[in-house]
Amino acid sequence: MREKKRAIIIASILSLIFILSAVWTAHQFLAKQEAASAAIYQNGTLIKIISTDHEETFRIEDGENWNEITVDKDGIHVSGASCPDKICMHTVWRGKGSLPIVCLPNHLVITAAPEEGTDYEFDVLTY
Repeated sequence: MREKKRAIIIASILSLIFILSAVWTAHQFLAKQEAASAAIYQNGTLIKIISTDHEETFRIEDGENWNEITVDKDGIHVSGASCPDKICMHTVWRGKGSLPIVCLPNHLVITAAPEEGTDYEFDVLTY
């Protein structure tokens, strides 16, 4: 009888931990995220700072090279590119903790915008 009671207590504790973990995880994924700002660099030069608070699509051109950038509810992504491998089109930037989108053939980088009041520029050594 004592073993059965101990097993019920352990199962209850594990169930409670599982349920609390599931609720916390669902809250993290479903909570509305605040708008974030991303900086777009080409050839190491800041081209544009965009925010995720509105939807837009625009094109960045550099000679014959181009990237079409889309901002929507999912985040910021490259929806079209002239590069041969199209790897940049398979990455979505969702906020400050996201990895940057990089298009090496077109020398394009989309990353978190520098916070206001900072005087540093984009530097590949910081990555």
